[in-house]
Amino acid sequence: MAANPVEVYRRQIERALQAGDATEPTHYPTLKALIESLASGVTATNNPKQIKCGAPDFVVSREARHGRVTLGYMEAKDVGKLLDEVERSEQLKRYRSGLRHLHARGVAVFAADG
Repeated sequence: MAANPVEVYRRQIERALQAGDATEPTHYPTLKALIESLASGVTATNNPKQIKCGAPDFVVSREARHGRVTLGYMEAKDVGKLLDEVERSEQLKRYRSGLRHLHARGVAVFAADG
């Protein structure tokens, strides 16, 4: 039986945190693997090209008949970062003005541009 992708993600984050020197970017490969494991054909690109409202940490896309389609953008925040503070940040204000659907949940901020 295949491991639950969310459980794998949680264990890898915990392992990185136990090392005592993890920072937000330490978790990017683990988050990328989680995103790509949740839906077939989805690609999560870390540090994509800047867009008008800034530079979210990830762009999530999928190949379609007419080419690659952007499903949304993600802004990751470090474990322990208070989302109330993130919600009020200048960074998220820029993202809200430039991206139509923005959701802050857990340790990542998700924005769909469609």
